[in-house]
Amino acid sequence: MRQRSNRAVKWALIILSCIMVLCILLTSAFALPSFAEGEKTENSTENSNEKYTSVSDFDKSDVTLGVVEGFIFGDVASQKLPNAHIVFYPDREAAFKDLTFGKVDGVVDDDAIIRSILRSTDNLYMVEGYLENSDYAFIFSKNDKGEKLSESFSEYIKSLKSDGTMAELDEKWFGNKTNNKKSEDIPSYSADEDKQNIILALSDDGSIPFSYLSAEKPVGYDIDVIIGFCKEYNYSVTVKMTDFEDMQKGVEEGRYDLGCGGITVTEERKQKLLFCEPDYSGGVAICALRAEYSQSGGVAPGRTGSSKMKDLEAAREGWFASFVRHLKYTFVEENRYLLFTKGILVTLIVSITSIILGSLFGFILYKGSKRGRLVEKIFSRVVLWLVQGVPAIMIIMLLFYSFYRNMAVGSLLASVTGFTFVFAEMCSRNIDKNSKCINEGKLADDYRLEYFDDSHFVKEIFNANGKRMLEDYRDDIILLIKMSSVIGYVSAQDMVKVFDKIRMESLETMIPLIATTLVYMIIIKIITGILGHFIKGRDVVAEDFDDIDELDGPGED
Repeated sequence: MRQRSNRAVKWALIILSCIMVLCILLTSAFALPSFAEGEKTENSTENSNEKYTSVSDFDKSDVTLGVVEGFIFGDVASQKLPNAHIVFYPDREAAFKDLTFGKVDGVVDDDAIIRSILRSTDNLYMVEGYLENSDYAFIFSKNDKGEKLSESFSEYIKSLKSDGTMAELDEKWFGNKTNNKKSEDIPSYSADEDKQNIILALSDDGSIPFSYLSAEKPVGYDIDVIIGFCKEYNYSVTVKMTDFEDMQKGVEEGRYDLGCGGITVTEERKQKLLFCEPDYSGGVAICALRAEYSQSGGVAPGRTGSSKMKDLEAAREGWFASFVRHLKYTFVEENRYLLFTKGILVTLIVSITSIILGSLFGFILYKGSKRGRLVEKIFSRVVLWLVQGVPAIMIIMLLFYSFYRNMAVGSLLASVTGFTFVFAEMCSRNIDKNSKCINEGKLADDYRLEYFDDSHFVKEIFNANGKRMLEDYRDDIILLIKMSSVIGYVSAQDMVKVFDKIRMESLETMIPLIATTLVYMIIIKIITGILGHFIKGRDVVAEDFDDIDELDGPGED
């Protein structure tokens, strides 16, 4: 009867999982064709009569502008266009998606970002003029080495401007071609070579197209500049990946020699950092939707309603073909599948290593808290108390910023250490709970009084309550793998962090979201399936071991 019940539960879980996957695929199937309306079509025109021809056209009460939170764009738009209605978005992807569907009249952003986005679609255009002019340049430390580097960079960038190389880089990284967005390898440091070494800080969040990671290799407009500079001036480079805030602080403190990635030159930053000659000049611009694609602006002059519908129907090539096209664009172009593969490996490394180390450390903590000496008891109980009361992400961030921040693999070490503590607390609690369940805690008390050695205690607890203990252990593993999604906060390139990077690079959400969700499901199912194999063979329960009450002395069975 029990086997029949277990089989029914097993099939119910399989059917439920299949339904979840089907729902995700159906969601993408219906979402992608509608998004295809915003894709390029062969019949689209570049010089149509647009509704907005300059930034001043947006200074009206019936105009809605989208801006991304955390940037200066909201303040600039409010100052320059006081009559416009401002809507804030959590990220660029959400803002530009709403613009594509005509929910806002324009999106305010750096012109470099807008130009990069325009490479993948014809339904948007950049309005003429800037709300605010700005320059972008490399940053350097305010010390002798930084001053020398800054002067050399300025000379080199001026030479690139005069011989036309900078214009070629502009066309390469901001042009419509997609197969040329590649950079050579940055000259890495080698003790055998007679080269001066400089430490370059790059933001792991990326700043497309100035500097970002493609297949785990730095590429971009600024990267090409620094590669050419190193060849010209005989430098080698040690690359440090970090967040944007630490990049600026590290260069200011002299931990890094320079940083790059579309860094805006501001008076506030000039007080702490040195800037070289700007390698790009632009400003805060507005991106708008072409009139022919507008849901409320009617049909563009020279195009009938039927011709517009044909264009839209051509874009609706079927959900499967659209799905395949988006899949190829998201992962195959610029080898982003390699980035996603690394994200999977990082998640697996952190999860599996934490599970193994946490299992061992968990028993040590349990033993120390129950039968250790005074110092061991205090240490074990304080660790358990702290881990129980502090969220996992805070533990990891404390470890990262206190100990591991400046290490090459610091984010991985902080994540493994933090989750080892978290899983150890789970395992300790699991042992304590299951040992107390046996005959009102007699087994736990006998172990505390040193009636059992460690191996005998483990043997008896598994004999008496092994199936339930393994089930709890499996649940803890599932919880840990799900919690691992937060390690991107310390710059670890796990699946969620990579999902974010791919989403920002490709402006695609559904495909990377589906891929990340399915991979998490597969990882959890495989690991728990292995444990399930051991659990299946354990049909014993505590009631089958009534003779355990006879365990009154050391070593007695």
